[in-house]
Amino acid sequence: MDDQVFMASFSTHLGGAATVSAMASSLLVIANWVSFPEALVLFLLGMFGGILPDIDSDSSRPVVWVFNCLGSLAAGLTLWLLLPHVSSSWTSLAGVWAGMALSYSLAGPVAMQVFFRYTVHRGVIHSLLAAVFCGLLAVVVIDQLFERSADFCWFGGGFVTGGFIVHLLLDELYAVDFNGMRLKKSFGTAIKPVSLDNWQGTIILVIACSVLYQGTPSPLRLALPVQYLMGNLLSQLPLVGRLPQRLQPQTETGVLYFPRD
Repeated sequence: MDDQVFMASFSTHLGGAATVSAMASSLLVIANWVSFPEALVLFLLGMFGGILPDIDSDSSRPVVWVFNCLGSLAAGLTLWLLLPHVSSSWTSLAGVWAGMALSYSLAGPVAMQVFFRYTVHRGVIHSLLAAVFCGLLAVVVIDQLFERSADFCWFGGGFVTGGFIVHLLLDELYAVDFNGMRLKKSFGTAIKPVSLDNWQGTIILVIACSVLYQGTPSPLRLALPVQYLMGNLLSQLPLVGRLPQRLQPQTETGVLYFPRD
C-alpha cells in the first residue's frame, strides 16, 4: 500500500482549481482590473491549468482533451493560412481539407503518441518549471492569436500557472497520512522545482521558457497597478497603519516606495 502513488481525483483537481480561480478572478473584477467577461475567461484558464499536469498520464482524460484541442487549433490555423489562396474549385477545397486533416493528425494523435513515448507520469511535467512553461505559453498564445492587452495576457498566463500549481499541491496533500501523521512514499513526487531524473526534458523546458519569454509582451505595465494595490493593502494592516509617517508606504508618480531618512 505504501508503494502506491497517491494523488487527488480528477474532480478534486478541477474543483480546487475552480475555487482558487473563482476567488482570484472575482478579486480582479472588484479591483476593476478586468471586466466580467474577461474574468470568466480567466476563470476557465485557471480550471484548464488545474488539469494540465495530468497530461503525462496515459490513462488520463485531460491528455485526450488537450491534444484534441491542439489538433483542432492546428486545423483552424491551417484554414486561416490557406484561406487567401482558396478558389471555388473542388480541387482547391479538397487541398484545404487535406491540409486541415494532416495538421489535426500531426498536432493531435501523432503528437500525443510521441509525447507518451518520451514522458512518464509525475516526471518533468509535475514540476514548477512546467507550470512556468505553460503560463508563458498561454501569454504568447493570448497575445498572438487574440491580440489582447499585455495586462490581460499576463493575467491569463498567471491563471494557467496558478491552476497548475494548485493541482501539484493537491497531489502532495494526498501523499500525507493525517491519521497516522506520516508522509507516504509518494510524497515529494508531485511538486518539485525541476525534474533531475529527466534532465533532457528539463533542459528542453528551460530553453522553451527562454524562447517563449522573448515573445511575450512587456510585463512592466503590470508593475504600477500591482505596487498601488500592495500599498493599499499594507495601509490597511494594523501594524503598518500605525507606523510613523516616514515608514509608511507611499506613492510618487504611481510607484510604491518607503521613504528614507
